[in-house]
Amino acid sequence: MASAGDLHGTWKRLPALAFYKPGPKPESHVRVYEHFAEGLKVSCTEIIEGKEISWHYTIPAFDGKVYPVYGRNDADGIKAFQLSETEVLGIFIKDGVETAICMRELSSDGRTLIVIESGADDGQGQPYWNTAVFTKQVAPWTSRKL
Repeated sequence: MASAGDLHGTWKRLPALAFYKPGPKPESHVRVYEHFAEGLKVSCTEIIEGKEISWHYTIPAFDGKVYPVYGRNDADGIKAFQLSETEVLGIFIKDGVETAICMRELSSDGRTLIVIESGADDGQGQPYWNTAVFTKQVAPWTSRKL
């Protein structure tokens, strides 16, 4: 069974298992999760229509308090709740208003991450629904037998 510690590391989106409505679907999306206090530091880099977009946030604890988000047009804050060892619910906030909800679930083997995000405004005034599946990236030297 996976634990919250299995989330730490670099995750790459599987393009064939991604759904973005209304779109566009990013050409690539990489997420990096790092341990921070009782929570996480999250860094995301996406390439959308040839443009690199990077955003990040740090949640020192899953306590429902609002923490700053940097680099997203649709959010300047996030509050997060740990639902289980493998599930986290995040609520993105812009100017004090809840704008999007994000559910993250880690597979039982700790190798697959599913992220579902839905919001009221995709930046073009349309609601959106995104689902993406990520795989954990393993450094080549850690997967070899000595």
